[in-house]
Amino acid sequence: MDYLITEFGIKWTKENAAEFKGVTNNIYISGHSAGGHLAALVATDDSYFKKLKMRNPIHGVILIDAFGLDMHKYLTVSKSAEDSIYTKVFSHHPEQWKKLSPINYLNKNTVPFLVLLGGKTYPAITQLNAIFYSELKKYQPNAPLIIYKRKKHIPMIGQFYNRRGKAYRDVLGFMK
Repeated sequence: MDYLITEFGIKWTKENAAEFKGVTNNIYISGHSAGGHLAALVATDDSYFKKLKMRNPIHGVILIDAFGLDMHKYLTVSKSAEDSIYTKVFSHHPEQWKKLSPINYLNKNTVPFLVLLGGKTYPAITQLNAIFYSELKKYQPNAPLIIYKRKKHIPMIGQFYNRRGKAYRDVLGFMK
Protein backbone atom coordinates (compact mmCIF):
# COMPACT_ATOMS: atom_id res chain seq x y z
CA MET A 1 0.00 0.00 0.00
CA ASP A 2 2.70 2.49 0.98
CA TYR A 3 4.61 1.63 -2.18
CA LEU A 4 1.51 2.43 -4.24
CA ILE A 5 1.27 5.80 -2.52
CA THR A 6 4.88 6.64 -3.29
CA GLU A 7 4.91 5.37 -6.85
CA PHE A 8 1.50 6.41 -8.07
CA GLY A 9 0.82 9.32 -5.74
CA ILE A 10 3.97 11.17 -4.85
CA LYS A 11 6.18 10.19 -7.79
CA TRP A 12 3.38 11.08 -10.23
CA THR A 13 2.85 14.41 -8.46
CA LYS A 14 6.54 15.26 -8.65
CA GLU A 15 6.71 14.38 -12.33
CA ASN A 16 3.48 16.17 -13.28
CA ALA A 17 3.06 19.09 -10.86
CA ALA A 18 4.37 21.68 -13.30
CA GLU A 19 1.66 20.76 -15.80
CA PHE A 20 -0.90 21.88 -13.19
CA LYS A 21 1.07 25.00 -12.16
CA GLY A 22 2.47 23.21 -9.12
CA VAL A 23 6.03 23.34 -7.85
CA THR A 24 7.81 20.00 -8.15
CA ASN A 25 10.32 20.71 -5.37
CA ASN A 26 7.72 21.92 -2.86
CA ILE A 27 5.46 18.91 -2.25
CA TYR A 28 3.51 18.75 1.00
CA ILE A 29 1.44 15.76 2.00
CA SER A 30 -1.20 15.39 4.66
CA GLY A 31 -3.45 12.78 6.11
CA HIS A 32 -6.31 12.45 8.55
CA SER A 33 -6.52 9.52 10.96
CA ALA A 34 -4.95 6.44 9.31
CA GLY A 35 -4.07 8.68 6.36
CA GLY A 36 -1.86 10.61 8.77
CA HIS A 37 -0.05 7.37 9.55
CA LEU A 38 0.58 6.77 5.84
CA ALA A 39 1.70 10.36 5.22
CA ALA A 40 4.10 10.27 8.17
CA LEU A 41 5.47 6.85 7.24
CA VAL A 42 6.10 7.71 3.60
CA ALA A 43 7.70 11.04 4.56
CA THR A 44 10.03 9.56 7.18
CA ASP A 45 10.97 6.14 5.78
CA ASP A 46 13.08 6.79 2.68
CA SER A 47 13.07 3.11 1.69
CA TYR A 48 9.94 3.72 -0.37
CA PHE A 49 11.75 6.27 -2.51
CA LYS A 50 14.91 4.19 -2.72
CA LYS A 51 12.83 1.47 -4.39
CA LEU A 52 11.85 4.08 -6.99
CA LYS A 53 15.48 5.24 -7.35
CA MET A 54 14.59 8.80 -6.40
CA ARG A 55 15.22 11.16 -3.51
CA ASN A 56 12.37 11.83 -1.12
CA PRO A 57 10.63 14.85 -2.72
CA ILE A 58 8.41 15.67 0.27
CA HIS A 59 8.94 19.16 1.65
CA GLY A 60 6.58 18.92 4.63
CA VAL A 61 3.82 16.92 6.32
CA ILE A 62 0.52 18.00 7.84
CA LEU A 63 -0.92 15.48 10.30
CA ILE A 64 -4.65 15.92 10.92
CA ASP A 65 -5.74 13.99 14.02
CA ALA A 66 -3.38 11.23 12.93
CA PHE A 67 -3.68 7.66 14.16
CA GLY A 68 -1.01 4.97 14.16
CA LEU A 69 2.14 7.05 14.58
CA ASP A 70 3.53 4.43 16.98
CA MET A 71 1.72 1.18 16.27
CA HIS A 72 4.23 -0.79 18.32
CA LYS A 73 3.36 1.10 21.48
CA TYR A 74 -0.35 1.09 20.65
CA LEU A 75 -0.61 -2.64 20.00
CA THR A 76 1.68 -3.52 22.92
CA VAL A 77 -0.34 -1.49 25.43
CA SER A 78 -3.88 -1.96 24.10
CA LYS A 79 -6.01 -4.56 25.82
CA SER A 80 -9.17 -3.89 23.80
CA ALA A 81 -10.55 -6.79 21.78
CA GLU A 82 -11.68 -4.22 19.20
CA ASP A 83 -8.05 -3.46 18.40
CA SER A 84 -7.56 -6.92 16.96
CA ILE A 85 -8.70 -5.38 13.65
CA TYR A 86 -5.31 -3.71 13.42
CA THR A 87 -3.40 -6.98 13.41
CA LYS A 88 -5.00 -7.76 10.05
CA VAL A 89 -3.00 -4.86 8.63
CA PHE A 90 0.00 -4.72 10.96
CA SER A 91 0.32 -8.48 11.69
CA HIS A 92 0.87 -10.13 15.08
CA HIS A 93 4.62 -9.46 15.00
CA PRO A 94 6.02 -6.66 17.18
CA GLU A 95 8.99 -6.19 14.81
CA GLN A 96 6.54 -5.42 12.01
CA TRP A 97 4.73 -2.94 14.26
CA LYS A 98 8.04 -1.13 14.80
CA LYS A 99 8.82 -1.16 11.09
CA LEU A 100 5.46 0.42 10.30
CA SER A 101 5.63 3.09 13.01
CA PRO A 102 6.65 6.53 11.71
CA ILE A 103 7.98 7.52 15.13
CA ASN A 104 10.90 5.13 14.58
CA TYR A 105 12.12 7.01 11.51
CA LEU A 106 12.30 10.52 12.97
CA ASN A 107 15.80 11.97 12.73
CA LYS A 108 17.68 15.23 12.13
CA ASN A 109 16.85 15.09 8.41
CA THR A 110 13.09 14.62 8.87
CA VAL A 111 11.04 17.09 6.85
CA PRO A 112 9.01 19.68 8.79
CA PHE A 113 5.78 18.52 10.40
CA LEU A 114 2.64 20.42 11.36
CA VAL A 115 0.58 18.47 13.88
CA LEU A 116 -3.14 19.33 14.10
CA LEU A 117 -5.12 17.67 16.87
CA GLY A 118 -8.74 17.78 17.99
CA GLY A 119 -9.24 18.65 21.63
CA LYS A 120 -12.13 16.18 21.83
CA THR A 121 -10.67 13.40 19.70
CA TYR A 122 -10.21 9.79 20.75
CA PRO A 123 -7.93 9.28 23.79
CA ALA A 124 -5.59 6.95 21.86
CA ILE A 125 -5.05 9.60 19.19
CA THR A 126 -4.34 12.25 21.83
CA GLN A 127 -1.89 9.98 23.67
CA LEU A 128 0.01 8.73 20.62
CA ASN A 129 0.22 12.20 19.07
CA ALA A 130 1.73 13.45 22.35
CA ILE A 131 4.36 10.70 22.23
CA PHE A 132 5.09 11.33 18.55
CA TYR A 133 5.26 15.09 19.07
CA SER A 134 7.63 14.69 22.01
CA GLU A 135 9.99 12.63 19.83
CA LEU A 136 9.59 15.05 16.90
CA LYS A 137 10.57 18.00 19.14
CA LYS A 138 14.01 16.40 19.66
CA TYR A 139 14.73 17.08 15.99
CA GLN A 140 12.37 20.00 15.32
CA PRO A 141 12.20 22.10 18.50
CA ASN A 142 9.89 24.61 16.83
CA ALA A 143 7.54 22.08 15.24
CA PRO A 144 4.01 23.47 15.49
CA LEU A 145 1.29 21.60 17.35
CA ILE A 146 -2.14 23.17 17.08
CA ILE A 147 -5.02 21.87 19.16
CA TYR A 148 -8.56 22.73 18.10
CA LYS A 149 -10.18 22.53 21.53
CA ARG A 150 -13.78 21.89 20.46
CA LYS A 151 -13.12 19.48 17.58
CA LYS A 152 -13.80 15.76 17.62
CA HIS A 153 -12.08 13.33 15.24
CA ILE A 154 -14.31 13.53 12.14
CA PRO A 155 -14.83 17.33 12.30
CA MET A 156 -11.04 17.72 12.23
CA ILE A 157 -11.07 16.87 8.52
CA GLY A 158 -14.51 18.34 7.85
CA GLN A 159 -13.30 21.82 8.78
CA PHE A 160 -11.19 21.93 5.63
CA TYR A 161 -14.31 22.42 3.53
CA ASN A 162 -14.21 26.02 4.72
CA ARG A 163 -11.35 27.73 2.89
CA ARG A 164 -11.71 30.75 5.17
CA GLY A 165 -11.44 28.72 8.36
CA LYS A 166 -8.64 28.71 10.93
CA ALA A 167 -7.36 25.24 10.02
CA TYR A 168 -7.01 26.23 6.39
CA ARG A 169 -5.06 29.35 7.38
CA ASP A 170 -2.88 27.33 9.76
CA VAL A 171 -1.89 24.93 6.98
CA LEU A 172 -1.21 27.71 4.49
CA GLY A 173 0.90 29.51 7.10
CA PHE A 174 2.95 26.36 7.65
CA MET A 175 3.52 25.93 3.93
CA LYS A 176 4.85 29.46 3.39
